[in-house]
Amino acid sequence: MFCLAAGPLVHHSIMRSRQVENCLIVVGGRTSPGKPNTSFYALDFGIDALSGKITFSVQKGEKRALLNSESGCIRCQTVDLLEGDVSLAVQSSQREEEGSLMDYFKCDLTRDGVGITQIPLSFNHPARLSSITRWGSIKVLLSGGWQEGAAISAVQVYDGEEWTSLCDLAYPRFGHTSHVVDDRFLVLVGGVSHLTEELPDVAVLDLSSKEQRHFTLDLPPNSQRSDYMLFNHTSNLLTGEDGSSRIWIMGGGGNCFSFGSHFNAHPLTFDVAGVLI
Repeated sequence: MFCLAAGPLVHHSIMRSRQVENCLIVVGGRTSPGKPNTSFYALDFGIDALSGKITFSVQKGEKRALLNSESGCIRCQTVDLLEGDVSLAVQSSQREEEGSLMDYFKCDLTRDGVGITQIPLSFNHPARLSSITRWGSIKVLLSGGWQEGAAISAVQVYDGEEWTSLCDLAYPRFGHTSHVVDDRFLVLVGGVSHLTEELPDVAVLDLSSKEQRHFTLDLPPNSQRSDYMLFNHTSNLLTGEDGSSRIWIMGGGGNCFSFGSHFNAHPLTFDVAGVLI
């Protein structure tokens, strides 16, 4: 959950501004189970030199739904595309029959907040709760998801015009995150599968050979497996000055009327080099 002055926001996406340093754009999501978020936010952040505290200021942009979903979404993801200075948004609809809604958009920061130019797409993707990530400059990889009452294993490529099948995952999963590393490896983090309760924490797919490997993450000292639920989380691929890359996993969890709520209180991280094939 993310809290703004206007109230809490869930299932949204946060992306880095291309125009202003230390500025994030908040898009999509919903403010209640049946109410989609129709506002865009510019979130400026910095570190106070004296106290070391992170400071934030928020600007609310124009009011316009990112996608034409009246019921709101259960997950919003955005991918920056290097050509055309646009982004692709994929939102999982609350209604299973709608699948995931897709839209191109471009953000511009103005005096009044965030201005949006949209290029609506005329089709949906049939699966929900998939993971999307950029591959190269304009291609998008979509993996897994939930469709017709079950997790799916498909990995598909979107080139701006159509979806094509790449391969299938060894374990179907949904609610996970993914990253392309070295333009060759697709790293999938977490998720849930209806086939097994022992879903490996990390899967690595070689996009060339289609070989797959699976790994279990090392937990921090004094932690237990039950402390972490790798579902509906976010993850970021960060590269250090020495060229090494780590994936940081933040947030995640869920709630259920039968089993209660669990939300991850602490981040997890792992060295990408340790899982590459």
